[in-house]
Amino acid sequence: MENRQVLDSQISASSEHGDKHRAANARLNFQRPDGGWETDGWRSLGWVPKTRNGSWLQIDFRVEAVIIGVLTQARGDVPQWITSYTLSYGNDAHDFYPYFENGTEKIYSANYDNITIVNQSISPVIIARYIRIHPKSWHGSVGLRVDFSGCLKDL
Repeated sequence: MENRQVLDSQISASSEHGDKHRAANARLNFQRPDGGWETDGWRSLGWVPKTRNGSWLQIDFRVEAVIIGVLTQARGDVPQWITSYTLSYGNDAHDFYPYFENGTEKIYSANYDNITIVNQSISPVIIARYIRIHPKSWHGSVGLRVDFSGCLKDL
């Protein structure tokens, strides 16, 4: 995602807290193109949902992808980050399956500060066209930048 091979149109979310915090801003290390500050004093870094509970961020890889890891990062401009999340995946935009590890839904630890990128491995790997990250707990509010490790299948 960070390298822009995933287009803005392939990133969607349950909701967005205004245009400054849209889903496409969820790219790892995302910063405003001009690097400047908003008139209200806040930089528009990361995705922030309008409604936190039940929120999700979705990536459509357009073809099946082999996902082996998730990298999460705080919003960066204010102290808002997710502290845990779950994943779901599917091959169409309607049916999603929760990710299980050893028979239970896996809850991943995420960020603990405003700077560090946290890398979590996925084993067994996820093979799917769509993936969703579901924030379960957070500091301040949900604020997220994210990327996925892996490759497109059959390329």
